[in-house]
Amino acid sequence: MIKYLEKIKEQLKLEEKGPRELYGYVNGYELTVVGKQTITFILNFKADNSVISNALDIFRTTGNRQFVNISGSSYGIGGTLTGWTATSAADNFIKKILATTEFLLRNDVHGKDYCVVCGNKLEENYTTVKLNNGYITVDNDCLETLNQQIKQSEDEFNAMPNNYLQGAVGAFLGVLIGCAAWVLLYLVGFISGWVAVLAIFLADLFYCKMGGKSNNIKLVIISTMTFVMLMLTCFLAYFVSANIAISANNSNMTAFELIFGDDEIRGAFIYDMVMNAVFSIIGVILMVIYINRKNKQQHNKITN
Repeated sequence: MIKYLEKIKEQLKLEEKGPRELYGYVNGYELTVVGKQTITFILNFKADNSVISNALDIFRTTGNRQFVNISGSSYGIGGTLTGWTATSAADNFIKKILATTEFLLRNDVHGKDYCVVCGNKLEENYTTVKLNNGYITVDNDCLETLNQQIKQSEDEFNAMPNNYLQGAVGAFLGVLIGCAAWVLLYLVGFISGWVAVLAIFLADLFYCKMGGKSNNIKLVIISTMTFVMLMLTCFLAYFVSANIAISANNSNMTAFELIFGDDEIRGAFIYDMVMNAVFSIIGVILMVIYINRKNKQQHNKITN
């Protein structure tokens, strides 16, 4: 097992359920952790919306608030978390889970002894099933109810309007922030291809905030917009810098002649364009993984 998952396993006293998959109880609350590109988790408990909202707030605000994407459901909370390093992400996750489960415990929220579907105390007839890449323990009489609720959520998702225009506007705003970060780094003499990854995730965030539907069309819109805008930003940064240099030296050269006529400048320009392209592709790949996982969670049925 990889080191950061081993750390989570030991400190939260979980067991290995499958490849890169941990399962167990923390302070009496059922928890599944999956470690791949990000730390994905599902924490099960039965509570009303106000408690779920408070639990989400505690998880978000404990430790490092960056790189956290979580939401609530009828069965608890879940989502993804990452960090600058795998170890820092694991440390942050442990703090957040302990703080959240301690809050639930203080408020007498029903945990492992209760069915998260009906809320009744579990007796002899209960089953642990897999749902949304996590495990959930329910009364046997609630299995069909669980599947019906999943089917209803799937139907509601399919009925949602696509809102491609609003989503595209949101994606543009997200990429614009990423481009601004690229320019700021460029002005201080530092170019980072990872800004492309940041830009595409900001595009995704703002796309969804503006009401765009999370599907394959979204991926096409945000990936194309990110790639084109970052490449254009890189080109314009060099073009403007070249014109400033030409004006300062009272030269008769054009910006294109300066950029492509000087071996050093041309090499730096090509390098930065290639880095933008490569990291944009990396961002798209990460986004494909994220969207596929999210869609799978929305459409999964339970399995024993």
